[in-house]
Amino acid sequence: MLKTLPILLAMGLAIPALHASSPSTQSPQVIAYVFPQAVTLQPGQIDAHALTRINYAFANIQDGRIVLEHANDSANLAFLVDLRKENPSLAILISVGGWLWSGQFSDVALTQKSRQIFIQSVVEFVNLYHLDGLDIDWEYPGMSGAGHPFRNEDRENFTALLKELRVQFNRETSKTGRKLLLTIAAGSGDDFLAHTEMSKAQKY
Repeated sequence: MLKTLPILLAMGLAIPALHASSPSTQSPQVIAYVFPQAVTLQPGQIDAHALTRINYAFANIQDGRIVLEHANDSANLAFLVDLRKENPSLAILISVGGWLWSGQFSDVALTQKSRQIFIQSVVEFVNLYHLDGLDIDWEYPGMSGAGHPFRNEDRENFTALLKELRVQFNRETSKTGRKLLLTIAAGSGDDFLAHTEMSKAQKY
């Protein structure tokens, strides 16, 4: 069990991608979103053996690049990565965006150049903090969310962003041998499906 945290912690089971093998052949994935904001994580707050993956929320986007916002974020990421000493199979991802920080996604995804600037910053970020991948929390493609700019072409551009991220992550894996995960936080309503191409995007 997770010990009490002074942060928002959401847990759930990962849903296999449509192209993946049957769920019965896969081990359960227990994923937590750790959302400390201005709180610094402390020893004993997280049971590393209770989880298979942690998404650290949230990184922001500035000038088309992924960035940290809180002074304690770097220390918190180091703390989470250090939990691998207790559970070597634990994966640590950075989650970017969220309800308040999705305002630049439409611009980031707009062109191949803007996507490549973002993707390069993500690769550098993941390598710098020794992470296992990226969680995209765009709220939401083709919709305003918390009053964010959006475009009709977000639907196709979201797919392109995920595709190009997956291609670059695979290149990194070929160089390092370390698999990089790419996940999304998806909306639960019909509007999300109407403004995305999940039949295409899910394979990335």
